[in-house]
Amino acid sequence: MRFIYCILAAALLVAACKKDRKKTTACNVENPVANLPWLKHAIDSFVSLKQGGSVTLVSYRGEDYINIQQNIISCWPCGLHTCAGKRLFYPGDSALISDIARNGEPKVIHTFGE
Repeated sequence: MRFIYCILAAALLVAACKKDRKKTTACNVENPVANLPWLKHAIDSFVSLKQGGSVTLVSYRGEDYINIQQNIISCWPCGLHTCAGKRLFYPGDSALISDIARNGEPKVIHTFGE
């Protein structure tokens, strides 16, 4: 009987923790991985190629940026995008990319693939 009470207590604790979890909001949408079509498409493309990686939300000067980091690429800001899905490139966006990399507040919001 004690075992059943322990299982019940553990289940209640897990349920309570899930309810308190904050949902990720980025680019003015909740759950950007599922609700930003360009981001969902990019992740699905990498997964179909059996490439793993992570999605990082970076806040900088009141703007959100999304970085898609493939495991096979070591360049962190090489997958940096605006909320509209525009990829930031060197050399045209190099000053902004450098500022975001140095001063942004990154937070991993999703991992994918292998």
